[in-house]
Amino acid sequence: MTSNLVKTHCRTLNTPMVLVNFLASKLARLKFNLLSLILIRRGRNISIGSGLALSGVPILILTKNSQLTIGSNCTLLSSLTSNGLGIQHPIIFYTLRGGSKIVIGNSVGISGGSFCAATSIRIGDNSILGANVTIADSDFHPVNPEMRRSGSKAVASAAVTIGSNVFIGTGCTVLKGVTIGNDSVIGAGSVVTRDIPVGVVAAGNPCVVIRNVHG
Repeated sequence: MTSNLVKTHCRTLNTPMVLVNFLASKLARLKFNLLSLILIRRGRNISIGSGLALSGVPILILTKNSQLTIGSNCTLLSSLTSNGLGIQHPIIFYTLRGGSKIVIGNSVGISGGSFCAATSIRIGDNSILGANVTIADSDFHPVNPEMRRSGSKAVASAAVTIGSNVFIGTGCTVLKGVTIGNDSVIGAGSVVTRDIPVGVVAAGNPCVVIRNVHG
């Protein structure tokens, strides 16, 4: 009897929450669509596939004549409680100059994090990016101290390519010029500074290959 009462009570509590989550998702999608339309009218190239699922609204900071492409059936989690590990801020898609591109494949899952492109960031189909991952294809400032002090715009950048079916753990940073091969796994908190081959588990700072994904 007690068990049945508990089940009934849980169903009563869960029904409103399901409705609230459903409405919040619809509202987030509406806000995201309106923001995208505004940016398109201002010269940004934005393409969003069907079946996009949102929790919270990503931040779009896109330079004129840059590109953001999001494939079909992607899941973008930007609300602070939408991931059990805790999302530090909404997803940020940031293009630094005209001609730069951020391309997200189909069925990609992203939880928070930052994507800053001066050249190109590409994420392959069916990849999963854990909470608070950062991917940047630019150094943002010159390495040379004299050039930094002088405000030089000669900043190094190189495209980042994440393959298909890649899993990048929470808190990872992927830096300029890196390619991560299909099916690979990057351990939590890693700093990826060099290419990672297909089908491996890699981790560390700097990130190095540990073993094959199949053991």
